[in-house]
Amino acid sequence: MNEGGRLSVQAWSPEYGAPLEADEDVAPGGASEATINPDVEFPAAAWRPIRPPAMANRPVAFTDGVRRIDANLVWSTDDGAFHLGLAGSVAAGVVHCDGRAEITEVALDRVLLLGVPTEAVQTRAARWRYQPLRQAADDPGRLSIELQQTMADLEVSVAADAARHAELVVVDGPIRRREGVANAVGHIKSHHHRYLPPSLAPIIGELEAGERTPLFAIGAPFPRLSWYLRLPGPRQHPWSGVVRHEIPFTDEHEARRLADLAAALVPRFASRPARDPRAPQNLTPISGLEAQLRHRLGDGMMLYRALRAALG
Repeated sequence: MNEGGRLSVQAWSPEYGAPLEADEDVAPGGASEATINPDVEFPAAAWRPIRPPAMANRPVAFTDGVRRIDANLVWSTDDGAFHLGLAGSVAAGVVHCDGRAEITEVALDRVLLLGVPTEAVQTRAARWRYQPLRQAADDPGRLSIELQQTMADLEVSVAADAARHAELVVVDGPIRRREGVANAVGHIKSHHHRYLPPSLAPIIGELEAGERTPLFAIGAPFPRLSWYLRLPGPRQHPWSGVVRHEIPFTDEHEARRLADLAAALVPRFASRPARDPRAPQNLTPISGLEAQLRHRLGDGMMLYRALRAALG
């Protein structure tokens, strides 16, 4: 056993990945290659856990999206040319919480992602529209990213209305491509990058439930402001129940307002281990919305068979 360390089991069920994960894009030693500026809210030497002011319940909206590859496709010609593509389904929705939780909007889209124009495919089960690729590619990984972007676009369309009826909009995942949504905070459940330098990392272990770190700035390739927040729940190691929130660059007053608002309200929606295998980071309203969205995608095997019957 490594001297000074302690082995513990991460709380999430393994089929959902892990809240702490290594990432191929980090520099040697595990640090993020993005430029970090910790001197946004306080100088680095003055960093300490921050507990937000007490707040009564406020209207909060949660947005989420799901995606599924329904079938991998290939377009080919008799002379041997071919392009890879996929048929995919995406759904996005909104949960409003203002005394009670209510799913107020669900949107569904089905697309054919292919590098050459083609007709929409209508089957006995559903219809997939053709969508041109943002970047020409026959790489399955790139096609999956294109489907992710299609889902993000759908999330933006449903979240824009949510922002008119809520003081805080919690977006499940990074804020990128959702910057235009007012009062939106990206809610990142798992940690692929170690953003804080070693001198500041110990503050994570000092956070109590409902406390956040000071704001810090993340530089290129996608500049934004961020902070860490601990949610209530069992604590096996210093990162237990810790999420990272982020917002687009804005003035310090607005950034602190959103950080305190999220830190005061989001912990109230933390899930419990007995009910959610990704507790507490997978917030209860998002968990319920995700289940409804996956139901709206329909039976994957039935859709696959319908595509096979239609395309051969």
